[in-house]
Amino acid sequence: MKKLLYVIPFLFLIPTLNAQESQSEKSVKESGYVNLTSIAAIIGTPDDYSKTNTVVPSLSMINGYRFNENFSAGIGVGVDFFRYAIFPVFADFRYTLSCGSYRPFLALKGGYAFADSDKPLSDYSYPGYYYYDTMLYDMLPYSSSKEYKNSGGWMANPEIGVYIPLSAKLDLSLGLGYRFQELGTEVSFTDYEGKPLDRKSGITSTFNRLTISIGIALK
Repeated sequence: MKKLLYVIPFLFLIPTLNAQESQSEKSVKESGYVNLTSIAAIIGTPDDYSKTNTVVPSLSMINGYRFNENFSAGIGVGVDFFRYAIFPVFADFRYTLSCGSYRPFLALKGGYAFADSDKPLSDYSYPGYYYYDTMLYDMLPYSSSKEYKNSGGWMANPEIGVYIPLSAKLDLSLGLGYRFQELGTEVSFTDYEGKPLDRKSGITSTFNRLTISIGIALK
């Protein structure tokens, strides 16, 4: 009889727990506006000739639309701090699995990162400096100075992760992904009198990095 008295309260708790889980599932709207604001670490081995950090901080915000419980798409902007600041503008596509409160997702971002062109680069701030500098000097022995202009480049970032519910309107987003990023630099020359020379050179660097992100998603 005493054992039965211990069991009865649990029987009353079971419907309550089921109701809470159902309410959490229903809190994910089938369609409408969504937002994801996140910070990330872009991790990788630095280039032999550059001083690029092994961990690059990244900030981004995505504004999009959920078409159904699984699929959403949006436009994102951000800022990443590689050798200089770059500003990605990208499309974001997400597929979320509907399997309870914790919802895994697959995401793909792709776009172009614009560079902070007004910030000058030093001679030692791009890969292959010694090779390029020697080669360019051989071609332009009368050059007295060089100017650098950053042009940014294409980016792609596939990602897997999970949404963890924080409230009826907010989720915690955790992600793990791969980042492909191109960065271009144009080098122009002037002679000893300060006159620009016709010869220019383009340098393109490619980064392949691991990304770890955490963010807040408005659902």
